[in-house]
Amino acid sequence: MIRTDISTGMRIGLTYKPSPFPFDTAFDKESETGIVLKPRLTQINSDVKLVYGADEYREARYQVYVQCRIPGTPSGQEREVPLAGELTDTLTAGVNVRDHLTLLLHSARVMANTLDCQNKPVVPPALPASITIS
Repeated sequence: MIRTDISTGMRIGLTYKPSPFPFDTAFDKESETGIVLKPRLTQINSDVKLVYGADEYREARYQVYVQCRIPGTPSGQEREVPLAGELTDTLTAGVNVRDHLTLLLHSARVMANTLDCQNKPVVPPALPASITIS
């Protein structure tokens, strides 16, 4: 889903797809993913990781990785090909990182429920207050 303000070209987008990276990837290492420059990693729990930062065009990117075993796939798929979600936003200038990550986490929870993840990953409905964002 992508929404664009025609007058400014600013947009907000949310996409989900299989991750090209296994769940144990060092997402906080720039060379590992190549998308987010100087990525920041927040491990929510053993099932969920958040990565955020800016890309080469200085566009904010917020990513979530969820160990979600899709029905009909072999055991271990959730680790080797986790669910990946990405939120990009140049439209809502006043929204802070924590709010973006909370929105992304909420959408990941909805996706995990919709996809009927067989391993039942624990995806919190919002960013826990105990998580500090730098």
